[in-house]
Amino acid sequence: MTELPDLLTIKQVAEYLQVAELTVRRMLKDGRLRGTKLGVLWRIPRESVEELILTGYTAQEGNPDG
Repeated sequence: MTELPDLLTIKQVAEYLQVAELTVRRMLKDGRLRGTKLGVLWRIPRESVEELILTGYTAQEGNPDG
């Protein structure tokens, strides 16, 4: 697995998970992914992404991404 920095942007998480940036934003909003908003910018801890992968992530019912 590629080594990730300690804090990632939405774009970095999207590229790593091979999903759309909008999907990452939805995951942050619904709590599937943990992050911190600094002004208008999100920063997502590497551990949060690793946890998401280990536990598996599923789209909510009715979500066109899933």
